[in-house]
Amino acid sequence: MQNINYLYNSLKEETMRALTRSYRADNMVEHYSVWENATILPAKTIYIPSRYWVGGCVDSENNLIEETIIPCLMGWKYDIPEVSKEYPIAIYLGYMFSCYGHMLGDCLRWAWFLQSEEYHQFKRSGAKLLYISMAPLKSWQEEILRLAGITNVELVTEPIKVKKLIVPTPSIVTDDKEQNYWRPEFLKTINLMIENAYKSAKRQLNYDKIYLSRCGIGDIMGESNVEQFYHKHGFKIIRPERLTVAEQIVLLNNAKEVVATEGSLSHNTIFCKTKTKVFLLRRSLHLNKYSLFINEMCDLDVQYIDCSLALFTQKSIWWDRPFYIYVNEAIAHSLKTKAPIFPLRSFKQYMKICLAEPDFASRVMNVEEDYAILIQKEIEKLRQRNENIINKLFKHIPYLKHKQASLLRRLNNWIIEM
Repeated sequence: MQNINYLYNSLKEETMRALTRSYRADNMVEHYSVWENATILPAKTIYIPSRYWVGGCVDSENNLIEETIIPCLMGWKYDIPEVSKEYPIAIYLGYMFSCYGHMLGDCLRWAWFLQSEEYHQFKRSGAKLLYISMAPLKSWQEEILRLAGITNVELVTEPIKVKKLIVPTPSIVTDDKEQNYWRPEFLKTINLMIENAYKSAKRQLNYDKIYLSRCGIGDIMGESNVEQFYHKHGFKIIRPERLTVAEQIVLLNNAKEVVATEGSLSHNTIFCKTKTKVFLLRRSLHLNKYSLFINEMCDLDVQYIDCSLALFTQKSIWWDRPFYIYVNEAIAHSLKTKAPIFPLRSFKQYMKICLAEPDFASRVMNVEEDYAILIQKEIEKLRQRNENIINKLFKHIPYLKHKQASLLRRLNNWIIEM
């Protein structure tokens, strides 16, 4: 179940259209493909029109093997010198991205193969496990792979010719239309990670209601106020970067209610039990494509909440920081309570930081109308609150009635200028 009661009006139609689609792909017909005399290209940064991170595998005629890249994110062929290193047989396990969300949502698409009988047959034949990455794996990446049953993998740092290259069929598929599709094999990988997490986690944390915070990272302005609000309403505040991956998985699997800003952090809901209540706080005017298949695959009870006022982040480049979120009426209503006063001081601090951005002039010229309307409404609510306070005050001191308008004007000016 997915709820859109707490979205900005202009986004409801687009969001509902995305949520009513099915993201489950057809069952896998072929489990893998075999390529003779293929070459694995290490990952590197290079500018090719519409491409930035390149690498992957090419066949014997130097044609890109499409199933070895992550479309719209990582992978493409490039000119290479003569290859000096050669393996008789190898299994390609893809690209490992140093971003937690992409590591879960993209890089594990080939991992399911290691649970298959075909893998064990190739392994007995001496097949090596190979992957590409811009850098050696970090400890948390290594832990993710271990939990997914992947060990003894080798980073490709120079072009390698492979006489017999095994490429597992990806268990999720991404395309350039902001869609994701998942197959049952991907869920098997996630379930294996959950099983292994319970075996290896040193602490098995158990809280019914949790708020996953990015405050320790500090890339979403205003979040400290949001965090405090949820804490006040009974949510345990969790800083995931302080936990091992296994501890995070157990924590999520035990939770009954989860709140997280949509993005890498919310991808952790892939480890929740079915019907877990999940509040996704959107940090920009964007519907995260990975959430769509995670919500469906895990059968979560999801409520999308728009709480962003990232005034200078355009919808067309939704990933452009800094972000700004705040406790608005949508968040308050979802918890059946009242919203606090708009944190104008915090919002102005966000604006000062944006002002220092080198592309600020472009940002100002492309302010989304949704945000412009929202900030105007919040200012009007503050002014109305001031008027109510002044009216109540002068009701008890009528002999100062002639100063009421002047005081109200000064108070409103102070709010705008503070």
